[in-house]
Amino acid sequence: MAVVLRMFVSVLCAVGLLLGQSEALVRQSAEGRRLMGEARFADAVAVYEELVKALPADVGLRMNLGMAQHLAGAYPAAIGSLKMVLKTQPGALPALMMLSASYLKTGQPGEAAPLLRKALAQDASLLDARRMLADAAAQLDRHEEAAAQLRKILEAQPGEARGWYSLGLQYEALAAGAFGTLQKVAPGSGYVAALIADSRTRGKQTRAAFYFYREALKREPKLRGAHAAVAQIYKQTGHEDWSAEELRAEGNPNCAVEKAACDFAAGRYLAAASGVKTRKTPEDYYWQARAWSALASAAFGKLVALPDSAPKLQLMAEMLRGQGQYMEAVAQWRAALALAPGDVGLERELAATLCLAKDFDQAEPLLKRLLAADVNSAALNFLLGDSYLARQRPEEAVPLLEKAVAVDPKLLPARASLARAYLAAGAGEKAVPQLKEALPLDEDGSLHFQLARAYQASGQAELAKQLLAKYQELKKRSEAAQTQLEQDAQISAPAK
Repeated sequence: MAVVLRMFVSVLCAVGLLLGQSEALVRQSAEGRRLMGEARFADAVAVYEELVKALPADVGLRMNLGMAQHLAGAYPAAIGSLKMVLKTQPGALPALMMLSASYLKTGQPGEAAPLLRKALAQDASLLDARRMLADAAAQLDRHEEAAAQLRKILEAQPGEARGWYSLGLQYEALAAGAFGTLQKVAPGSGYVAALIADSRTRGKQTRAAFYFYREALKREPKLRGAHAAVAQIYKQTGHEDWSAEELRAEGNPNCAVEKAACDFAAGRYLAAASGVKTRKTPEDYYWQARAWSALASAAFGKLVALPDSAPKLQLMAEMLRGQGQYMEAVAQWRAALALAPGDVGLERELAATLCLAKDFDQAEPLLKRLLAADVNSAALNFLLGDSYLARQRPEEAVPLLEKAVAVDPKLLPARASLARAYLAAGAGEKAVPQLKEALPLDEDGSLHFQLARAYQASGQAELAKQLLAKYQELKKRSEAAQTQLEQDAQISAPAK
């Protein structure tokens, strides 16, 4: 909306072919501009439609119509109007920008991207065009292009919190893509194990990281960085002698043949990530994944370093929540609300994060207040109902969860919670269809167990028996994997 309003201020047409026309048409044009200025966009559409009928050759009036349609939310109509403008004036910057914005609003990033590149070819200083192109490229999974556009935006506006956050997300997507490709081309390699170890290190899972680094070195004894990472773990756990031994084993790369390793060690992450043009070896993907990940961390670090503002703190909260640091995220949401009191969006996010942190006593009054103002919100009904269920109050949970499922049948977590509420309330037969729908969410077998209980409660003993067997199988697998990991992840002396 802000992008379009800026364009409206700069290009809302003067009179074009209205010069020399009737006084009535001139008054209509003035009325259209007045309505646009008052944000009465639907009314302005009606005025400009009449003007375009009267003067179909006036490109300026058609441009104004396209803008009014876009701002009124009539995006398909805006697309039609603005495409006609570009037929007459193929290089018209306002039309290129507006049409791109309409395409993005209708989920057509592939149509928007070439128009935005054309606009930037005319004027490279158009930051709004770069923002939209970054958005379009990200939606098209062209994360390198999106990151390139964001870097240029941040060169011009280094204090833009959303830019740093978005850049970090693009780098994370690139790292995930490189890791995914590596898993396909070399699934059992030391490179995969080393990247898993890196992720465990970032998550402060020291023992798990140690295990995967050791596995990586078993498979790739010359893997750069792994010995140094193990040395750091030894140092953190008080084994200075073992740390020194691992550092000696790490050695120094030969930069003539190990350019990516040298670029990474020197902090030249972009060079390490993008320097490989022919991506064929597992090692190439390994360095790309590490470099993109390092760039993501650096971008998020820039976000953290910015002065506090409500948008910055909101982004910090989103980042922390994504990392599972719920109480830390709660603190950021509250800090954001202190700077933007009464912001309903921030309050909803705070309530959701409080539920994730299982602080239901704090969440309940906030959810009740929000739900009173938005009684048909599936998300709010689910959150409040689930909070009642967590505190053993199924009778209060059931109507809220039923409302959530009725409003949004695809909200599977609400279905799972409703099933648990039915079971707790002694209505097992009602739980069965909800659990069957929610089974795609089951990662640990718990929903299979609950469905077995529901079958038992509804007198379907054979189905219950089958589900219990499946639950036991999933449980044994999970426990065995956890036991093996705990055994393997003991911090032990360097391998000889």
